[in-house]
Amino acid sequence: MKAIVLAAGFGKRLRPLTDYLPKALVPILGVPAIDHVLRRLHEYGVRQVGVNVHYRAEQIRSYLESDRWLETGCLIRKEIKFRIHHEEQILGTGGALDNFRDFLWGDEPFLVYNGDVVSDIDLACALHFHQARKALATLILWDYPPINTVSLDREGNITSLFERPGGASLTSQSGRKTHSGFLTFTGISILSPRILDYVPSGYCEMPAIYQQIIASEGVGKICGFRGKGSYWADFGTISSYLDVHRHLMLLDHPQQTGQALVDGHLHGEVARRHDIGCVHRAGPGIVISSRAKLLGFVSIGAGCIIEDDVCLEDCVLWPETRVLAGFKARRAVVGKNFICREEDQLLTTGQMDQPSHPTEDRNLEKR
Repeated sequence: MKAIVLAAGFGKRLRPLTDYLPKALVPILGVPAIDHVLRRLHEYGVRQVGVNVHYRAEQIRSYLESDRWLETGCLIRKEIKFRIHHEEQILGTGGALDNFRDFLWGDEPFLVYNGDVVSDIDLACALHFHQARKALATLILWDYPPINTVSLDREGNITSLFERPGGASLTSQSGRKTHSGFLTFTGISILSPRILDYVPSGYCEMPAIYQQIIASEGVGKICGFRGKGSYWADFGTISSYLDVHRHLMLLDHPQQTGQALVDGHLHGEVARRHDIGCVHRAGPGIVISSRAKLLGFVSIGAGCIIEDDVCLEDCVLWPETRVLAGFKARRAVVGKNFICREEDQLLTTGQMDQPSHPTEDRNLEKR
């Protein structure tokens, strides 16, 4: 099975993080976001993946073509063949598919996956639904009331993609009143190659194409499948980026304050030595002062140094970051050259530094 991962976007809402990395490489629990997507695709038999790139394209290409998966532990990467297309200008979700026509054409459906989606939605059930319905497209949906705009009838047909519950449809089919509710498009879809017949060259967006098909040919060709799983989220903003970490850290390891999550396992010894909430340590070389306080959830990247009297609550530390003594932050992302707090998303430079000998400080204890 083949898939397309959409990774060309600028990630403007995630700045300043995306001033340093493209969104596809922003770390989630210490692992580049695209590796989380690739693991999910691999679980469902995907071995060939097309990736569209534009913003910081060479960073993504370099990562995918390198052996850095050995560092992140994404061992399935060696089984996946990539086809990377660099868009000179952003072409939208439809234009992205147009550039992969020869790659996608055939008898089997393919997956399209937004690069900023983190989810455990069961794709096998969705694929079975798509094949049974013989749909041109099956959009995987989720109930998220703040942005529920996709109208679904009782047979699983999408009647509109741009409608608000209780409000007027922007482009919905008139006269169809029975529906099972409104849901959100997850950014994951299953498409039949025949959909490419509707995709023009140049810039275009797939939701507009779906809506045109519904309007001109009636319901039945564009279907929706309510996702089955325990979580779905994108990390398009600093708030959602932090929330994704909290959710992933607490979902599979519900913990009481005073326990630490280290490499996927609970360790009480660490908890006894530190004032700790839920901590995920991603990789080697992490040094934490015994006088540091880590509260709520804290994700610590490989090679991080946390000095005396630091207090972090609900924070994400990018790899190779040194947090200087006395530093305090709540709901923030901290890197070598920046501090991004949720409330203002302001860029602050010069407060983080990389030590040359991180284990020589007598006040730091290496785990």
